[in-house]
Amino acid sequence: MSVGGEVVAEYERVYSAAARMLWLEPDWHKRSAWPEGRKAAWRALEEVLASDAQVPAGAPGEPSDPTRHLLTRRGPDDRPVPLAEAAQDWWTRFEEGRQFRHPGFVLLDHPEMYGDVVFEPGSCVIVTSDWVLAAATALTDLERRLAPGRPACVIDEEAAGLSVTLHEIADHLRGALTGQGPTPHPGDVPWAAATPEPFTTRVGADRLERLRRVAQGAADHIPSREQVIATDEFIGMDTVVAVENLRRVLAGEEIPLWWERGSNDSRHELLSGGSDSSFTSKNAKIRKKVFEDSPLPRVPREREIVEPYRDGEPYWKALVPSTVFVVAEILDEAAARFVPGRATAMIGYDAQSFSSRVSDINTRLFSL
Repeated sequence: MSVGGEVVAEYERVYSAAARMLWLEPDWHKRSAWPEGRKAAWRALEEVLASDAQVPAGAPGEPSDPTRHLLTRRGPDDRPVPLAEAAQDWWTRFEEGRQFRHPGFVLLDHPEMYGDVVFEPGSCVIVTSDWVLAAATALTDLERRLAPGRPACVIDEEAAGLSVTLHEIADHLRGALTGQGPTPHPGDVPWAAATPEPFTTRVGADRLERLRRVAQGAADHIPSREQVIATDEFIGMDTVVAVENLRRVLAGEEIPLWWERGSNDSRHELLSGGSDSSFTSKNAKIRKKVFEDSPLPRVPREREIVEPYRDGEPYWKALVPSTVFVVAEILDEAAARFVPGRATAMIGYDAQSFSSRVSDINTRLFSL
């Protein structure tokens, strides 16, 4: 490896470990108990991670880079849509919908309300919780797959079936409202870049040393694992482990650039932590839950009295139309990213707001 190549490789190791540390503690800005010195050190690191990952805004007609752009939609003047902008759009539309929980459980505690609680025609799409879980699964994957610092990755052939399944789920959700049949697979869009552009290509020794300096400063402000446990300090244990790994990287150790709890395979992040991380296995489980064990989504076509939940029945969810369309878009984005051969470079810190906002959407989706 050339000297320049060695610098880039070391830079990416430090960047990945440092970005993961910040990603695992997304609310560190709000930690009132944190000393100001610690916050200042983390702020300095965040500024370097963000500035180093900056790339020019996409020009009209430029390809959408999977590392930093949405794949399933283009912006005005045929420009790529940045990930942060896409996630904010999903969040805004999700919040504008008048979300409500399926009232079947409420009727168990208030049987006197039976007959007064109704679904109006076209007011929602009724699905089992397994359909919502499939969408939450896709969101979880996007949150983690596009987390700052995640190393470069190429999707292999094993993911093809999962990609098809996620798009089929999106089509069924949309079709319940629109009556539209199957749509083209979102992975076939012509504007997706086949080869991503790493932001680390032109990194030099000066930027490496700057990153090492601020990363060391940020790590030094976090107590040891023993101190965190002894003092009950409000720092997540995953963050503590990430800090330890950052220190190891800064000391010259070559450790895995990314890891998930219970898994050492950075390709397979869909509901990570399971004993079987293969795409094939996860695809089979999702298809069984959604297409074999659950009825298809449906929309009330006339005024419909809500029935109380009964033992043995599925857990029903009611999604308002705006939520359905957002969820379908998210499923299609995940499907487009599971196309075999889809490649991303190391994810930069510009994706932090995307990952955080997707996590927010997932929290709300689980609460429905």
